[in-house]
Amino acid sequence: MRPFLKKLVVLPLLFFISCIFVYSTAFFDGEMIKTYDELKESFPMVIGFPIGFVELTVVNIDPPLPYFYGISCCGTVWHQDKFLLSVLIVFLFLCLLYLVSYFVISKVKKNSSYSN
Repeated sequence: MRPFLKKLVVLPLLFFISCIFVYSTAFFDGEMIKTYDELKESFPMVIGFPIGFVELTVVNIDPPLPYFYGISCCGTVWHQDKFLLSVLIVFLFLCLLYLVSYFVISKVKKNSSYSN
């Protein structure tokens, strides 16, 4: 019964971590633009990880170049389907990482108990 409860706690925790991680990537992702030609070609820009889910559309500022354009400078359109797909990808990766580490740790514990 205890391993079941542990998995019941771990999976929602991994999902919550995935949501927070993917959401935070929208605030750190962006692009350094060095010339006005790059500026004209760069928009609309899509940011987010692992799949871009925030579309930067209208530039609200005109800073001197080079400038790092991210979510704070522009009008945004959030694509919920791409956001959820990104969360799913990160969640599955974390689940895989959890399972691999669980089996490796259990194998190490098993081998160390045999050597004692």
